Amino acid sequence: MAPSPEARGPLCQALLRWCRYAPGTEAHSALATLLEQLEAGVAAQHSCLPLEQVPPPARLAWASLLKDSGLLGTEGAPAPLVLWENALYLAKDARYEAQLAEALCARAAEPAPLAPAPGQLRGWLEVLFGAPGEAIDWQRLGAAMLLERRLLVLTGGPGTGKTSTVTRALTLLAAALQHEAGPVRIALAAPTGKAAARLAQAVAGAKASLANTPLPPALEAGLAAIPDEAVTLHRLLGYQPYGNRFSRGVDAPLAADVVLVDEASMVDLRLMAQLFSALAPETRVILLGDKDQLASVETGQVLGDLTAGVGQPTLSSARCRALEALTGDDLGPYEQATVPPLADCLCHLQRSYRFDPSGAVARFAAAVNEGRREDAWVALASGDEALCYSEVPEAVLDEAREAYLTLWRQEAAGVEDEALLVQLGAFTLLTPTRQGPLGVSGLNAQVATALRAAGAPVPAEGPFPGMPLMVLRNDPSLGVFNGDLGIVRGGEGGLVAVFPSAGAAPKRVPLDRLPAFEPAYACTIHKSQGSEFAEVSVVLPSGLGDAGQQLLNRALLYTAVTRAQKRVRLFAAPAAIDRCLAQAPLRRSGLARRLWSAAP
Repeated sequence: MAPSPEARGPLCQALLRWCRYAPGTEAHSALATLLEQLEAGVAAQHSCLPLEQVPPPARLAWASLLKDSGLLGTEGAPAPLVLWENALYLAKDARYEAQLAEALCARAAEPAPLAPAPGQLRGWLEVLFGAPGEAIDWQRLGAAMLLERRLLVLTGGPGTGKTSTVTRALTLLAAALQHEAGPVRIALAAPTGKAAARLAQAVAGAKASLANTPLPPALEAGLAAIPDEAVTLHRLLGYQPYGNRFSRGVDAPLAADVVLVDEASMVDLRLMAQLFSALAPETRVILLGDKDQLASVETGQVLGDLTAGVGQPTLSSARCRALEALTGDDLGPYEQATVPPLADCLCHLQRSYRFDPSGAVARFAAAVNEGRREDAWVALASGDEALCYSEVPEAVLDEAREAYLTLWRQEAAGVEDEALLVQLGAFTLLTPTRQGPLGVSGLNAQVATALRAAGAPVPAEGPFPGMPLMVLRNDPSLGVFNGDLGIVRGGEGGLVAVFPSAGAAPKRVPLDRLPAFEPAYACTIHKSQGSEFAEVSVVLPSGLGDAGQQLLNRALLYTAVTRAQKRVRLFAAPAAIDRCLAQAPLRRSGLARRLWSAAP
């Protein structure tokens, strides 16, 4: 992957400047090598280059070379590069990282008690989550954590109830804030249009479920304050593409009392730093996501860094006392005298309601996350029908052909849109790459050929009734976004695309009005993030080359298999699976160090 123009510019300028001042010298050659390493790291979405990872000749000192080059910035004298804690940064990435760390630590450290008495808040908690039991209910505790801090990082794997928890937490918080200061302003956001639409849909479902529970008036008002719409972070922050800037920031903060960001693992360093710079001091923020999923496609791994400091839950003594007063739980086992402020704002949901924790899928996903090769292969070989394995990647076509023949037959039979979308969500085919015979383009072509051979009227090119499609560009005016999955239907007025719609009838868009789209027999694992399907087939090609092999890591395989609700079929050569298990996802960053070494 070539560096973006923004990443390449300062480095090229730095190299040219050094070339002018020290052409042909040994020092120049050594520094040029260092800058090439940094540029390669930027292209791979690392935010910094630790100098110990680029061992220089013994007689050369990198820090001295950098200092003498004039390329390092100092206060009042900006330059392209920054050296912090023996790591080299582009100046912009160092700035984003430092600003974000400062904002997060400040927000995490400052108590923010609410007006209602602890007894009243505890009563509301019991209405929404039930009374305390023998074991800690981390969903309940997560909601309580939001009541006296302005930051909550709520993480958990698929099926752990993140959306249900956060909807109840927002209901509780809105009731408390309205008790204190009147109507509350809540913003729901996500990094992509697809993720925002899914967030709105999930929250609508959670609200509808909660509306069937008898609630006191304050909680009814809190539930009503949760909006039905979710927007992209770029829209929330007023992104202006022509200037590559945002209208919301320090001088123009967001008009919101609470901001919820879903799929936080997909938010890159710059965007997260911009969000926190745009928050008013009193605004509460909730970051929601799965820390083990793939990181953002741009620089950084913010959610991973936010959750890197602790293994088991740990809370400060003061935080334990405050939460015990709210919940009635005994938090003694999780108490430490002092912890970094961020630990007091972190809640990890671990109980999955989607998978049997003793089942093959759950055991395999856990083994993948932890790189336990032997346990992963034991799960694959267990004979559990929920996790099926084939060593022949090409065999994936048999599964896909049958799934999409069923979809085509149902469309041809004229089933209702709702039922057809349920069938669309019954299966997907996932792959790491777009190119190659077992990438998205190759699989799309091969599935179409297989359908044609089985009797489906699939044209050589172009859409047809029964074809699944994926939107490739956002069109807010139509309410469709990059990554949205729909299906083509015929009709008297011509072909239309049918999409799920949050809390409403399916959305129909004439195909000739739709932005760019492609057949969606297959999808990249990256684009599947945030989606769920009843059954998932995952193909991991071998022979991807050096660059492609870098794609195969634990986060990729974990993300793929956890898209399934009922069954996973994994098609891969053993070497490809072993490559995933052996390779932990790595993004070099200093953010975790800044966050978790913060003084209590």
